[in-house]
Amino acid sequence: MTDTPNDLTTDDYPVAGLPDTPMWSENFAYSCNDPVSGVSMIVLLGRWWADPTVWREVVAIALPGGRQICIKNYGRAATDRVACGAMLRHEVLQPGRRLKISYDGPAFDLDRTTLLRQGFIPAPPRRCRFEIVFDATTPVWDMSGHAGATADLTGALHIEQIGVGSGRIEFDGERWEIGNAFMNRDHSRGVRIFERYKRHCWAQGYFAEDDIGFHVYAMEFYGEDRLAMANATVSQGGRRFPATLKDVELIRGGADACQPYRIVIESELGTMALTKARTYGSIPISIMNPFDFHHGATPGVPSAMMFEEAAGWDWDGRQGLGWSERAFASDPLYLYPPPR
Repeated sequence: MTDTPNDLTTDDYPVAGLPDTPMWSENFAYSCNDPVSGVSMIVLLGRWWADPTVWREVVAIALPGGRQICIKNYGRAATDRVACGAMLRHEVLQPGRRLKISYDGPAFDLDRTTLLRQGFIPAPPRRCRFEIVFDATTPVWDMSGHAGATADLTGALHIEQIGVGSGRIEFDGERWEIGNAFMNRDHSRGVRIFERYKRHCWAQGYFAEDDIGFHVYAMEFYGEDRLAMANATVSQGGRRFPATLKDVELIRGGADACQPYRIVIESELGTMALTKARTYGSIPISIMNPFDFHHGATPGVPSAMMFEEAAGWDWDGRQGLGWSERAFASDPLYLYPPPR
């Protein structure tokens, strides 16, 4: 199987017509891992489940020393070509190849320890500005149609692509230059229902010397004794190859954050026994049902705890950069608040 970056260009933009489907959402996500600056970032821009004309923007930027810049807003500033809530913008510069995310607005300066223990605590916001350009290095991976039983969680449409990021981040007088950073972008559409959700692993990596990239998406449901989803793919030299996920270590609890774990993938390129050996930044995010994200923990409110981590991958003596998202729900995520 071979894909080219232009195979799915129409899916880079917001959907043209909104379906009348309960719990339907559309989401754009970006992760950015820049070990040189010591900065990592997760961007979660999606339509609000209750009214899909409203976009929810969540940004978390991990800084050296455990600081975390937190942004969350809702708004209706999108167009037919630009996904935007209030101040966060996803723009297509060249379909399938070059995109840009930018922000100019208020943000909060917190720390990871407080976010894990108490959750988000409001404080006087400061101005944050960033502009990051994503340039593709691998073909698009179209996971649509392969989600199977998890399509009501991961989206009936789901595409991903690895690239490099460059730009800058400014916050309250400080500035960080981003250059040749690992990035992954994600675009999905579909119903998001979390009652059965137990835990998952969503991971990507790129080994620049070999021009090899990989994607993995695995998920487990409550009440099932096997993975509900086990999808993988690898790419090299502009070609994409189907892959089989042979093994993945799912997260067991909060103590597993920042810890090494193992993934094994098989494809035409052979067996890749991967280890997430380094963590450059770890960002705690809560998932709630109905589908939404919050910074840090949510004490007293049912949620899944998710760790977004800038990762260093080891494979057969090689070192690569990437991203790791692992989450778990201690109990099934029933709707909150319960229906009246």
